[in-house]
Amino acid sequence: MAAEKPEGGKRPSDDMSEQVKRQVIFGTGYGNPPEHTRFQKGRSGNPNGRPRRVAPDLSIAEQPMLQAILDTAAKTVKKREAGKVTEIGMRGALAESIVAKALKGNARAQGLLADMFRSIDEKRAREVQQDIALWEAYKKSAALELSAARERGEPEPKLFPHPDDVIIDLQTGPRFVGPLDATEEKRLQGTIALRDLLIMQDVLEERLWTGPEAADPLDRPGGALVIVFTLERAIPPRLRLSTLEMVQRQMHYDTMSKRELLKVLYGKWHSLGYKVKRGYTIGTSRKVVKTITFLQDLIQAAHEKTIDVDAMARGEFDEAVQELFEKHGRWPLAQAS
Repeated sequence: MAAEKPEGGKRPSDDMSEQVKRQVIFGTGYGNPPEHTRFQKGRSGNPNGRPRRVAPDLSIAEQPMLQAILDTAAKTVKKREAGKVTEIGMRGALAESIVAKALKGNARAQGLLADMFRSIDEKRAREVQQDIALWEAYKKSAALELSAARERGEPEPKLFPHPDDVIIDLQTGPRFVGPLDATEEKRLQGTIALRDLLIMQDVLEERLWTGPEAADPLDRPGGALVIVFTLERAIPPRLRLSTLEMVQRQMHYDTMSKRELLKVLYGKWHSLGYKVKRGYTIGTSRKVVKTITFLQDLIQAAHEKTIDVDAMARGEFDEAVQELFEKHGRWPLAQAS
């Protein structure tokens, strides 16, 4: 008895036959998908790529080898230079070794050093650009705040730093020429008060001068004014006196009597914490210039560590200190006593 065809005249086995025919004729099936479902040439079948393996978040203590390297890097090694043995950090020793090999012509060391310099330069350049953007925005915001206060007729708020004290250098980034906090502001006000006092002091010393008419201006009173110009360099440009302003102050003090000058100056010196006698004088320009030059050389020697400042504080003066004092016609206190 023949099997009955389902409705429509098509048996289930007919579909299977069609699939077999397509596999034989067109080559489709398992391992040979239809054309429209295959990967297209030049196009990835997994555009997102294989997901990266997430590294475990481990502390340094859980990585013994890394900890050992860090411990070693923290140690120091001895080196001999110019017949003197000193200690240097492991990182510093490695850097010096690379530089030494590079200077001797080692190509690998030269390439490594060039890469390091390039990375450092790029990092610094990025940091400079970030700092410039930050402080340019600050200057703009702070200037608007000061302007708004002036328009309202209010005192300007104390801003640290003052926007005019932020100098933007496109190569090195911002630098600051004024106080950065209230403590530095107080110190600055003391410097300004001393400057203003010394202008008056200079007028008084001209009044008190009884010496002969000197051919060289350095041998006349003027030491106070030399200190004024020195202090001006430590004051932000926005608070410095112009030549006209300084002359106007001198002219104003010239209208005061000698007795009044002596009284006012005595009070001002003491208000700043200087215990001086009435009629105190600073001296000639030459005397002050010599003192300032000596102090500058002393500070530079201390900065370069060519003299032992700690030993000087204990009253001990080695040969280098004695030579410095003698150069300026001075002698250490230990010898003078």
